[in-house]
Amino acid sequence: ASIQKALHQRMEGMKSAGRTFRMFDEDKSGELEYEEFRKVLRAFNIEMDDETFTKLIPIYDIAGKGNVNYADFLRVFGDTIHGSTDTTGLSSQMQNADANKNTS
Repeated sequence: ASIQKALHQRMEGMKSAGRTFRMFDEDKSGELEYEEFRKVLRAFNIEMDDETFTKLIPIYDIAGKGNVNYADFLRVFGDTIHGSTDTTGLSSQMQNADANKNTS
């Protein structure tokens, strides 16, 4: 039963991440331009300076094409908003951004 519950929660997290992606994909290209991606982060109250954002981008822009595609967004952000273990570095990037903001 716990496996089914975990699977259900995972699927709900993916649905939520998919809705989030589509909402912020303003040009409906199936990819988030960097500014669109920043809007997603801001919607979740994640603010960071440009330097920190630049360090975060390679985690999401796997191909290095200048945008975040749907599959990579779901893989990384879906886990993050669902509360799975953060293996992407988003949590540490956010902590660094907070530390930098507090020391400025």
